[in-house]
Amino acid sequence: MRKRIITLALAAAMSLSLAACGGKKEESDTKATTQAATQAASESTTEAATEATTEAPATAEAKTVGEWSVEVPGGWELKIGDFLDENDTRYFAVKKSDFYYFDFKSDGEDSIKKNYDYNKKTYTNEQQDVQATIGSGEWTGFQYSDGFGGYGFEAYTTIDNTIIRVSSAGFAFDSEETKAVLGSLKHIAASENGIETTEAASDTEETTTEATTEAAPVYAKTIEMKVGTVGIPEGYTEKKDAAPSQYVMENDTTGGKVSYFCSGGTADEQIDKIMSGLTYEKQDYDFDGVTWTGGIADGFYCFATNVGDKYLSISIDFGGTMEEMEALIKGVEIKAE
Repeated sequence: MRKRIITLALAAAMSLSLAACGGKKEESDTKATTQAATQAASESTTEAATEATTEAPATAEAKTVGEWSVEVPGGWELKIGDFLDENDTRYFAVKKSDFYYFDFKSDGEDSIKKNYDYNKKTYTNEQQDVQATIGSGEWTGFQYSDGFGGYGFEAYTTIDNTIIRVSSAGFAFDSEETKAVLGSLKHIAASENGIETTEAASDTEETTTEATTEAAPVYAKTIEMKVGTVGIPEGYTEKKDAAPSQYVMENDTTGGKVSYFCSGGTADEQIDKIMSGLTYEKQDYDFDGVTWTGGIADGFYCFATNVGDKYLSISIDFGGTMEEMEALIKGVEIKAE
């Protein structure tokens, strides 16, 4: 009897041991299955990520602006117009960001050469002349350093007897981005669109009339000064209204402060006073038959004109450009003496 009891006990113990081994085996199988699934999922995710990484970047897209065609790289944007008219197709920019862009201007030889010469006197840090055939144009210009390890350049060319200038920020003249954007620039001739000469002339005349109408400045408001009226473009916030002697506003985009000032004296005296302590160039310019004396330092502009025994000055004290100054001057209407 005692032997029977011992035999039964041993049998029970072996049964429990086998059950335990079976549980461990099942647990091990489950863990292996889970690990395999996790590894497969990981490999699948890695493969998908690799495919996404190796996908070709967005391709450039050709855009037409007035009489010009240019390719805009994927992820970049095209901006048309200037301070006064966002539909003026003489001005357009291919922008990667607010600090990296190619700004094109096709507003006539006098304006282009004048702005180019002014900027060459202004952006002198590590300045060097550059010249190269890129795309359809033989580009002539200069490159400069922004002082922080980056570069910009100014250049112009003539394509199909039409001159165009580019101002670039953030890119060296020999960069791949420069070669791609400038290399894609084309002047669109009427013949390319299958237009007969007579029809082309007619269409050009209509287009010119429409462009002239569209380019008419539209101002947010008009300020009366002692020597005339000043049209205030959109995109500025008023800071001080002490007209007819002074009006101050801020550029909503750049933060630059613009001040109109009118008093007795001469334009030269006012510029020397405003630009005191700065190293600047001073030169006379003609805008629509009115002579303005301009003084410019790095990002600081002051232009003034004589009206009888008084003067009217416009100054930009931060981040100014010749283009912004010209846009502001366009809004001035001098009273007849």
